[in-house]
Amino acid sequence: MKIRWHVCLILVLCSAASASAQGKKEKNPDHSLRGGEYAILNNLLMPDIREVEYVGRAQVEVYGKVYEASKFRLPDVSVRVTLSGSIDCHPDNAPLQPCEATTSAEIEILVGRDETGEIHDEMLRRVRAYWAANRPGRGKDAKTEEHLNYQDGEYFMFRETRSVRDSSWRAKRLFWVDGKFVKLNLKRYFPLEKKNDIGESPISKDEGLDHFVTKGLYLRPRAARMRAKRMKGAFREEFLSLYDRGVFGRPAPHQNAAGGGEKYLPELPNLTE
Repeated sequence: MKIRWHVCLILVLCSAASASAQGKKEKNPDHSLRGGEYAILNNLLMPDIREVEYVGRAQVEVYGKVYEASKFRLPDVSVRVTLSGSIDCHPDNAPLQPCEATTSAEIEILVGRDETGEIHDEMLRRVRAYWAANRPGRGKDAKTEEHLNYQDGEYFMFRETRSVRDSSWRAKRLFWVDGKFVKLNLKRYFPLEKKNDIGESPISKDEGLDHFVTKGLYLRPRAARMRAKRMKGAFREEFLSLYDRGVFGRPAPHQNAAGGGEKYLPELPNLTE
């Protein structure tokens, strides 16, 4: 009987460990493990996304040039948004004031390879130009569209643009990570896709997209696991030092993103400070 008790205890512990491991796995789904067309997603981690659909190939414009990319669809993403002038805020017909709500959205992800490195070079050139010309306070946001995030010897870059409709909102739409570019679009909301008196949706798509990137997306350049954040003034000196040491060289063309490989500096203008 004593032996049976130990056997039962071992089985219970094994079951608990398995459940814990499964829970951790579900919290950090790596959709690239599906292989095939999904392998190119290996630099993206989306903890709360269970469903990703490969749609096909598409042409994408980045900095005025057209590139080939793989298109993926996230059909049901939960995001927080602000409703303004909508009955959804106040069903009891109280004065229509802005309110926050959770709704579902469809998001499109386009991923392609920056084989010539020109997207990398253009983003890095813009980051370098900003720091060469500006000295914001240490805790101040860098007021630029291109940002570079650095951690443990790895880095990625992104472009954050203002909403055309509402300049108070900015969305991170374009990323460069490990020799790839990633472009994001929020296609539609549901079920709150309603129109106001002039036929426009009361919800900013830039707000929903920014919430998804900020709360639901990790960038994974090799071993690092990072969220996209705006650069701060305190990063200026570190960036310039790392830049001068050649840390922000790029992987050689045609290099496997998961591999190592030598790095070299892009030919950028020597901007004076």
